Amino acid sequence: MAETKRIQAPKKPRADATRNYQTILAAAKKVAAQKGAELSLEEVARQAHVGIGTIYRHFPTKLELSAAIYNDQLEDLLKRLKLVPKGADSGEGLLAWLGEVAERMITYSGLVSCFDMAKSSRPDSEFWKWKTELIKVGTEVLSAAQKGARFRAGLSIGELLGLVDALVLASSHSPRARATLRRWLAVMGEGLRP
Repeated sequence: MAETKRIQAPKKPRADATRNYQTILAAAKKVAAQKGAELSLEEVARQAHVGIGTIYRHFPTKLELSAAIYNDQLEDLLKRLKLVPKGADSGEGLLAWLGEVAERMITYSGLVSCFDMAKSSRPDSEFWKWKTELIKVGTEVLSAAQKGARFRAGLSIGELLGLVDALVLASSHSPRARATLRRWLAVMGEGLRP
């Protein structure tokens, strides 16, 4: 008689584990809104009323917690980049998108560290997947703008994001951070046109 194997359905997380995950994520978003990149896992644990071990069971690294906190922002930025036309209007569309990245970085201060963490993330992390897709799509849009002579040649999408990162960091020390950032982005845009 042939032996039959039982196929087990994937295990659903326990209700308390799901509840803990949601509680931790809500607390982490609250702490991130207050402290940005200075997010402390111990502070998140206090706010969520759970032990630090519970945090690590759900988010083994600070990078994974940051990915969960900013996932919606990162995915939306990628979706918007994919909407930039790849043709004659690519340059203006790319500049508008870079401006949106900058605005979000100044609104969600932890987002700056997400871009930095994405540079050194593991290939199996969510940040790595997001960064890889962002670089691929961004390079396509930038190449189209450069071919259409609407954007200075010789730049990479990584360099452009580095410029935006630097402008956000520098303008964040200004009492009128948003106005300063917008002015500097306009100057950057003028310099990127041939």
